[in-house]
Order: sequence, then C-alpha cells, then structure tokens
Amino acid sequence: MLRIMPRQKIFFDGFEECAKAGVQAAALLREMLDAPGEFARYVCEIQTVEQRGDRAITSVVETLATNLATPFERSEIRALIEALDDIIDACETIAQKLVMYRAQRVRPEARELARILAAVTCATEKAVVALRTSRAVEGILGPCREVRKLETEADKVLRRALGALFGELSDPIELIKWKEILEILEHATDRCQDVSRIIEEIVRQHD
Repeated sequence: MLRIMPRQKIFFDGFEECAKAGVQAAALLREMLDAPGEFARYVCEIQTVEQRGDRAITSVVETLATNLATPFERSEIRALIEALDDIIDACETIAQKLVMYRAQRVRPEARELARILAAVTCATEKAVVALRTSRAVEGILGPCREVRKLETEADKVLRRALGALFGELSDPIELIKWKEILEILEHATDRCQDVSRIIEEIVRQHD
C-alpha cells in the first residue's frame, strides 16, 4: 500500500496537465511528419500546447515556493515537473527544426521514432496519473516498465536510422540535419524515461 498522500491537489493537477500536454505535443508532431505542406500550422499548434504546459509548470513551482505541505520530497517535485517540461520542449524543438531545415522529404525512421514517442508519452501520462490515483505499487510501476520498453525500442531505431543515413545520403547538409532531428526525437523518449525513473524512486520511498 502506497503512502503518497495527495496533499495540495494543485501539484498533481500540474503534473497531469504537463503530462497531457506532452501526449498532445507528441501526437501533433507525429501528424506533422505526415504533412510536410502544413508544417507552419503544426508548429503553431505545438507552441499552443507548450504554453499550456508552461502554465502548469509555473503553477507547480509557485505552489512549491509558498507551501510547506507536499506529497513527496520537494526536490522530487521539481525534478518531475522539469522532466515533463523537457518532453514538451523537445517536441517543439523538433517541429521548429523541421521548418528551419525545410525537411520536406521526411525520413521513414523519423516517422518510426515519432510513433514510439507518441506511445511513450501516453505510458508516461499513465504513470503520472497513477501517482494520484493508485494505492498499489504495480498500478504505477506497470506504466513505468512500458516507458522503459519503448525507450529501448527508440534506441534501437536511432542506431539503425543513423546507419541508414551514413549509408544512403551523400549530401552532408542533408545528413547533418536529419541526424540532428533523429537524435532529438530519441532524446525526447529519454526524457520520458527520466520521468519514469523519478516516479519509481518516489514509489520506493513511499512503499
């Protein structure tokens, strides 16, 4: 039985709103990669989601500064909200890079990584929501294991994708820009794993 008490509801509201924004940003990014002619529109939509996430983060940080009662360690609260923010920021960065680099011929590996990112943000959101709703350890750790599984899959796709880049592209500019985009996509899945690790540590301390 977990002993995490949902004191200060605003903390959990902020975590969940930020996790939800990550899911939405990743879904929009996945759609964006299939619609090169609409990149500008998707950038605007992702930025709107990012701003909503920023508001949730600000709410958590301000509450942390003014309240003594917290559901778990203050350092863990800050680490969790920052890791969730990093997921959204990575999605926005990728969207901006796609426009900046005029990446019209989208690499299939980028689509594959975006699919994994969309899935792993959903698993991350489940783990975040379970912090408030689940009194059983497995209810939280199950989604965390799914995050790790998907992040491992993303690692494998990135290695394969980089090999394909160096084997197929002779234009060094094209190679450099797609290498960067692919690595940031994988980096976003790493940030999801960061969230799951923080949650796992919270669970260990309160089990």
